[in-house]
Amino acid sequence: MSSLFTKILAWFLVTATLTAIAIGVTTALFFAEPQPRQVPFAMLVGLQFEQAKEAYEQGGREAL
Repeated sequence: MSSLFTKILAWFLVTATLTAIAIGVTTALFFAEPQPRQVPFAMLVGLQFEQAKEAYEQGGREAL
């Protein structure tokens, strides 16, 4: 018959292992981004550039 200490140790190890796996899966799912984040100012400049490019292509200098 197993001692109480052995049972507690086994449950502790199982719980610690499951917790480590859960943390690893959660980290992999929520922190893996396909593209790196950009600074908001850089995103705004990129959007303005795209709009200016489209305006120039559609209407020339006057539209720009």
